[in-house]
Amino acid sequence: MAVGLRLSAHEGFEGGLTAERTFELVSRARLDLLDFLDVSAGSYEAGQWSIQPAEWEPGLLAPYAGRYRELGLPVGVAGRINTAESAEAIVAGGLADFVSLARALHADPDFPRHALAGRGYRPCIACNYCIDRLGSGEPIPCTVNPGAGREHLIPAPAPAGRGAVPDALAKHGAAPVTPAGPGAVLVVGAGPAGLEVARLLAEQGRRVQVLEREEHVGGLVALAGRLRAYPEHRRLLRWWAAELDRLGVSVRTGTTATREELARHEADAIVLATGGTGRLPDVPGVGLPHVLDVRDWLALGQDVPSSCVIWGADREGVAVADHLAAEGAEVLLLGPQPALAPDVGRRAKILMVPRLMENPKVRILLESTVSAIEPDRLLVRSGGQAEWLPAPGPLLVSHGVVPRPGLLADLLADRRPRLGVHVLGDAGDNGGSLHGCFAAAAEVADALARACTRGQALTPDDTPRGGLRPDGSSPERGGPRS
Repeated sequence: MAVGLRLSAHEGFEGGLTAERTFELVSRARLDLLDFLDVSAGSYEAGQWSIQPAEWEPGLLAPYAGRYRELGLPVGVAGRINTAESAEAIVAGGLADFVSLARALHADPDFPRHALAGRGYRPCIACNYCIDRLGSGEPIPCTVNPGAGREHLIPAPAPAGRGAVPDALAKHGAAPVTPAGPGAVLVVGAGPAGLEVARLLAEQGRRVQVLEREEHVGGLVALAGRLRAYPEHRRLLRWWAAELDRLGVSVRTGTTATREELARHEADAIVLATGGTGRLPDVPGVGLPHVLDVRDWLALGQDVPSSCVIWGADREGVAVADHLAAEGAEVLLLGPQPALAPDVGRRAKILMVPRLMENPKVRILLESTVSAIEPDRLLVRSGGQAEWLPAPGPLLVSHGVVPRPGLLADLLADRRPRLGVHVLGDAGDNGGSLHGCFAAAAEVADALARACTRGQALTPDDTPRGGLRPDGSSPERGGPRS
């Protein structure tokens, strides 16, 4: 049995063990009792060094590991190693003998096999959703891998020749192992829900076409990828693009799915992943031109303003505030929330929240709301008191998303496809998070696989959460989530 030591190269906080002191201590240890050393960093007081956020450079701990090779043992290193290229650079550059992976394997358990074979793999985006769920006592999920933490729900493969239906939750990017049967599917919307369901359906052998009204794909994932905290979202988009190209999925951008456009397509099923629109609260002045939903403002691609107000301290509002403040903007961040981004786990905001709270250009008002809006000021109510505050620049609202109902109504009025209409992501009740989009896409793909194998239309019991039943009725839907 090989026995090694995982150690923190430094503890990551003032007064903790430095890299020099740690190396000195390890050098004096009984290394003859060990077979290897494995280098990480951090401590409970500096968790960002233990489980590094997406905005930090991949492989950033490798220089610390290199020194330990002087001690004569094989040395490994962990820390934001989620690409084959970064792993290769570390080992080939002599900084370590091996690399240690965790989150990359959670996102794609076959990462080493795919990487060594030069194939694509599902990328870990270092969002730390998995880490923030470690203490919950529940199975540990993954934002980009809906099968993670749900393996116990995946049925064992049927014996060869039995023709079992492949479960989309078990795919992990692998090719289908059973005949998929017939089926053409039209996916409307190329955001995260639409791209993922298109990929899964194509893996099953469906003929899939995707329509997207914008000139680019990605939806809110593309917008998030512009922000300081989410650079790895761009890797996710590149993976989807490569996968859909490999699978022969047709993606038409700049195409609005009108009733006439839909009538041109002969599809056995239609998936609506059209997203939603930002919710603007009903207060005086909300219709002024400088008031925009935060997602709409990002989509415009405008320059960073010198000053702005962000109304809504949820995940999106805090991420945009952090990005704009880092670019030099003066930011007033207010919202009804009791804390910054309460819908996000501690590790996922471990850098953002302290930065905002320590930035002298950022003013934060929690448990506060806006009662009226004028061009250069706001009436803010906080703690039972109302006060007019100066508010130059744009007012960006982050109060969640409501579905767009128009296209759904058109489909109900016209001929419905035999395998039904399904609503995904922010267009239905299963958006609100990237993880929710992946899981809902897997459920729809799995339900369509079973229906195609049986060669019959879906029954009400087959319809996944968020889909329309074949008779046109809709399951009860929860309120939109931010």
